[in-house]
Amino acid sequence: MAAINTQQKVSKAQRWTITSDKFLTQEQVLQLISHLTNERDLAIARGINRQAIRDYYPIRGLLETGLRVFEFCDLQTADLQGQRLTVRRGKGGKARTVLLTRTTQNLFKEWLVVRNKFSFSELPQASLFPSRYQQPYTTRGIQCRVKKVFRHLGLPAHFSVHS
Repeated sequence: MAAINTQQKVSKAQRWTITSDKFLTQEQVLQLISHLTNERDLAIARGINRQAIRDYYPIRGLLETGLRVFEFCDLQTADLQGQRLTVRRGKGGKARTVLLTRTTQNLFKEWLVVRNKFSFSELPQASLFPSRYQQPYTTRGIQCRVKKVFRHLGLPAHFSVHS
């Protein structure tokens, strides 16, 4: 019986070994950004498909900040302070501050303008990236949106929001 448990532990460890095939390549990241940008720009030009606009900012935000999905979903408008982003409830329940690059600052400033056009709440405690229901995105909601974009681009099925 002990041998079976050892075998199971080894196979789990092998599954979680970090290898380059579990992450997006630089070319795939550029393909993803290009696709998101094109879809957002088309949606703005045509005045339809708000989802493409709303997909662009959270996915780019995750790429740019490296936050965990649950941390990202928990962000509030007041957490964004210039070049600093306050993660109130990070891993282990600890708060931390993330410094933003100029590109990321501009991305978030642009999002604040867009979110106001969508009539999302401007209150400081409002979700920075609300769903279409004016509620904070759930972790699962973000995962589904990312998976949908990955599928559209023909990226390997094993890729996830963590890739």
